[in-house]
Amino acid sequence: MIENDLVDCMIALPGQLFYTTQIPVCLWFLSKNKKADGAKGYRDRQGETLFIDARNIGAMIDRTHKELSADDIAGIADTYHQWRSSKTLTPSPSPEGRGEHKLPLPLGEGRGEGEKPKKKAALPEKLLSYARELRASQTDAEKLLWKLLRSRRIAEAKFRRQHPLDNYILDFYCHEQKLAIELDGSQHFEDNAKNYDEKRTEYLNQQGIKVLRFDNRQMLVETEAVLEVIFNEIVAKASTLTPSPYPKGRGGQETLSQLDQSPSPSGRGARGEGVSYQDQAGYCKSATLADIEANDYVLTPGRYVGAAPIEDDGIPFEVKMTELSQTLYSQMEEEEKLDAVIRKNLGVLGYGE
Repeated sequence: MIENDLVDCMIALPGQLFYTTQIPVCLWFLSKNKKADGAKGYRDRQGETLFIDARNIGAMIDRTHKELSADDIAGIADTYHQWRSSKTLTPSPSPEGRGEHKLPLPLGEGRGEGEKPKKKAALPEKLLSYARELRASQTDAEKLLWKLLRSRRIAEAKFRRQHPLDNYILDFYCHEQKLAIELDGSQHFEDNAKNYDEKRTEYLNQQGIKVLRFDNRQMLVETEAVLEVIFNEIVAKASTLTPSPYPKGRGGQETLSQLDQSPSPSGRGARGEGVSYQDQAGYCKSATLADIEANDYVLTPGRYVGAAPIEDDGIPFEVKMTELSQTLYSQMEEEEKLDAVIRKNLGVLGYGE
């Protein structure tokens, strides 16, 4: 079947998609005719097979089950259509931010090329320690937003979480864009908290940092609307929507109604002219029959797509090691306590040492 050039595309899906089994599934797309078809817009794909590794796409909906969203499915489909098509397609970030096509930065912003590194003043250890504690005890809303922001998943912007800045700790911060995102719990609606947030925002604005503020309910219930605001801010698109610093104006009706004409951060744009298919390390690869033969005719997508580049999350190695070591030591202590309880119970049952 392989030598007869019938395999058109192989897609490895994530595990835990089904309730009856956690075994991952691989989709096979077969085609008896890979020749160019101008009427359908297909290019000549003879001797080629597309491999897509989608195992890291999707989100856990509970402890044991993962789900692919409509955007995830559309992104995978767009990749296949781009590869098969003789035409180019609208720029659309591929699933989980794997796309190669970077959206433009706001006017006057750059990615730091050619800049001389500036010496930073040392941050107080107390502030760094507090940032570590916050990072380890994130709310559900913060966990969700971090999952969507990390690894440059929105417009190629690199965010850091619980980022210390002078005397403050920012929930999420993108240095390239000078953009801070704050997620507020109900305590931020109190007068004292409002005054503190106003002074904090004023100070950050003086440092050239734009602050977008949302509450936890917005993040959990109006997720896509929040992403639209962040996306529009990053790519400097005209947008009439600006997050209100406080509860007034935070409602979803106003938010959603003003987003109908906005571009989607999830890559759901209509097809048109602009972008052709490109291999993406860790996600997709167009392999030849010679490549497949060299791999002993194994059709596992992961073997062909390779590994994705490791994205620096901005957390220093020393900080990571400190956090991981503390976690390990606490787990070892808990293990000793559980061992003692087990030994005691065994002794009570007459099976002591």
